[in-house]
Amino acid sequence: MAATGSEFHRYLDWKERLDHRSLSAQVQQAFVQAVAAIGCQRLRVLDCGTGTGAMIRRLIEWKLAGQLDIIGLDVDATLLIAARERFARWAWERGYTLQARPETAAAMQVFTILTEHTEATVRLYQHDLYTIQECEADLPMQAAFDVVTALSLADLLEEERGLPALLYPVRPLGLLYLLLNYDHETIFEPTLDRSWEAAIMQAYHHAIERGTPERGRPGASYIGRRLFHLLQQSRCEVLAYGASDWVSYPRSGSYPEHDAQFLQQILVWVYTVAQADETLDAARVEEWYHRRLHQLEQGELVYICRQNDILARRLEADR
Repeated sequence: MAATGSEFHRYLDWKERLDHRSLSAQVQQAFVQAVAAIGCQRLRVLDCGTGTGAMIRRLIEWKLAGQLDIIGLDVDATLLIAARERFARWAWERGYTLQARPETAAAMQVFTILTEHTEATVRLYQHDLYTIQECEADLPMQAAFDVVTALSLADLLEEERGLPALLYPVRPLGLLYLLLNYDHETIFEPTLDRSWEAAIMQAYHHAIERGTPERGRPGASYIGRRLFHLLQQSRCEVLAYGASDWVSYPRSGSYPEHDAQFLQQILVWVYTVAQADETLDAARVEEWYHRRLHQLEQGELVYICRQNDILARRLEADR
């Protein structure tokens, strides 16, 4: 979802642990090995749709290189402002050193993080990925990065525009690592009327494809299954591809930390979209929503969201 404001900040915090346990271990291992094969002492990384910086924090903890030069891009300035507090708390909890650095005219946040294994310089910029070429005057982008990452972003982008924008900054033989790419299936259990559930989810997927004021611009609900061949068509070699489903269920009647808040927000978004769909009976939508909330409160709701992770290497440019 592309909602903004404090509601979305909290959503990103709630989903961080769920993301962590959902990432494909196979694709992650392939990514770490592929980065090691690059052999850079100073690795240049671009994180697209960086939000409050969760993916950047993972990259630092994965000990990818002795030195990391990381750029984070996001269209939402409020998320980048919130990122500084998240980084400071995260560094303090782990005994890392966070050093503020002089900000540039373009960067909203600039700081260095020192760990036992890594020195990471992080710069956060407010910028729309679709107009990434306009960064060139202040920040070289074209084929400038060894690694480009994007987490929970590909389905928010139009298929025809999103992948070219993500590939634009990747240097020849550089890596594109796309995580938690939605694959057109959201499941709530238990359910009594599967045809009605299917109608609600159809409205949800239409909203992803069309875009809404609440959700943002048009996206791509099938992107998880389409990325493999789209990357091959874009002259990339797929190195690893695996499932990264979100799966949340109660243990002894309660959910893992923050999962209940996360699930409630997902239900709100699905409900909002279904409520606005004139082809759906409003009373039945209301009934569905309150039944799902009750299942959540009672520790009965199971949630599955189909997603994929994919790692690709950009092939050398034609000579």
